[in-house]
Amino acid sequence: MRLHIAVAMPEKGGRPSVVATEVFRGPDVGGRRRWYYEVGYVERVADQTVQGARDAVTATATKLLDVRPCVFVDIGVPQGYALKRSFRAEWPETQLHIPHAYQRLKMETALFATFLEAYADGRVTFLDDVQHRKDVDKALILYRGGSTSKAAEEMSSEDEGLVSALCLSLMWPSHGPDPRRLLEEEEPEGDTAMRAAIREMTEKN
Repeated sequence: MRLHIAVAMPEKGGRPSVVATEVFRGPDVGGRRRWYYEVGYVERVADQTVQGARDAVTATATKLLDVRPCVFVDIGVPQGYALKRSFRAEWPETQLHIPHAYQRLKMETALFATFLEAYADGRVTFLDDVQHRKDVDKALILYRGGSTSKAAEEMSSEDEGLVSALCLSLMWPSHGPDPRRLLEEEEPEGDTAMRAAIREMTEKN
């Protein structure tokens, strides 16, 4: 099982976001590997401090030690950089390697585009009981191709962090323990309503 946990801090205040996604290996297409994703956990951490985010991620990863999850930290904002450094003192290194850092600001468009491509193909699904699903839908639909809109619909820093954590959980799909494999008839069906909304949003940009 290949499980990725991603965390992002909001730059202008608000709840940090933690997202856990399982990566599946689908049937190869044209000799290329094809990845599928199932978002199974979304948390908006009540404690808005770096320590609160660190403790939430550590608690989640510790509960999942048996599947050896990989953790990714968005260091595109100062709070995220501080979070990455804070793991040095509080991390079960004997069971898990230290969290990876991702500099979102250098590749923000690629980060969001990776999610959009996979979602449009029906390769991203959500477990039925995922918390904050409506928040995820809203944040994704308002997100403007990797940058924050300055118009009236400008998303909050909190929602921007939620999108960053979600997209980051899909990056580096080849990294981690052996993934579960999908047969062609097992390919998951995506949420057509949200996919349609995202497609409409991207066509306008």
